[in-house]
Amino acid sequence: MAKKYIRSFLYLGIILLIFFVYDFVNVFIIKQGSNRTIWTDIPGMIIACALIFQSLLFWPARKIATCLFILFVIMQLIVIRSRSSISGLISNVLFVVVSIDFIYKNIKELLNIKWFPVVYIHFVFYKKHEQFLQLIEYFFMKGKYKRIISLADRFPSYLSDSTYKYYYGVSKIMMNEYDDGERYLHEYLHETTDTTHNAVYYYLGLSAYNQNKFEAAIPYFTSYLTYNHDDRDALHFRAYMNSQIGYFDAAIQDYTAIINMDRNAGEFYYARGLCYKKQGDLINAKKDWLSAAQCSPPDEWALVRLAEIEKENNNPALALQYLKQAYKIDRTIKSECAMLLKELLELCLIC
Repeated sequence: MAKKYIRSFLYLGIILLIFFVYDFVNVFIIKQGSNRTIWTDIPGMIIACALIFQSLLFWPARKIATCLFILFVIMQLIVIRSRSSISGLISNVLFVVVSIDFIYKNIKELLNIKWFPVVYIHFVFYKKHEQFLQLIEYFFMKGKYKRIISLADRFPSYLSDSTYKYYYGVSKIMMNEYDDGERYLHEYLHETTDTTHNAVYYYLGLSAYNQNKFEAAIPYFTSYLTYNHDDRDALHFRAYMNSQIGYFDAAIQDYTAIINMDRNAGEFYYARGLCYKKQGDLINAKKDWLSAAQCSPPDEWALVRLAEIEKENNNPALALQYLKQAYKIDRTIKSECAMLLKELLELCLIC
């Protein structure tokens, strides 16, 4: 029932704000204050009284808003009686400020969303940590990392809070400012034991990965995976880096974990097959590449590797078949496989 009231009066609040923008323009810009009558103010007063009633439903949480709305009605009565432009100005300014706050609070309660323009205006008025955090979270969700950095640089006092350091540090990393980003994320880890933002380890790992510091990155992804065991991206990063520095068993273990989550993950069958091949295990490598070739869509590079194996086994016809399938999937690999194709055609002529 309360939500029904909120929805109704939310719309009234928006209408009221529009009404007073019109009223302000009419009286103070177009200069038609002399034509003002009780009929020009009654609609706004009716809506204001309705909003007073709505505010009383949430007393004492709406104590200040209710008092301000009552003050507005009194000011409007003075305007109607005295035709005073000063009273009209005070009334309109008062209502614009209160309506912004009122609409913001109702939207938050009713829809449980953070409407950016209103949150921003609310923050400009009150400079509260709650609104600052909502702005930061809004930008973070939208991937607007540059805006987060700009906002935090404008209000540096907020960076004393560890939560803001997390968002600021991540934003720096996403903007390729790795040193600053890592510094703020390490400060965040030092100042809090809260695991809500355990993704801090992911971003520290990502920062090291982007700088080709694989051995430094792996422990961060390992820490992150203790909280998020099934994160495919983190498993993929760790598997790839382990394979690049020669830890093939660890890489195979991570690729296997991903494959167990998705049996149609052709690229991971292919990657695990490469690890087996580097260990000299061509039997398991071929099994994985055959699995990758049977996925939907098939992995084109797995087909190329199968073609190479069949060429070594002196089976050029089957190798050519695999290579043709690879070309159908991705024609851009044709130039990279030109030498293999030439060798296969020569073998076919000899046979």
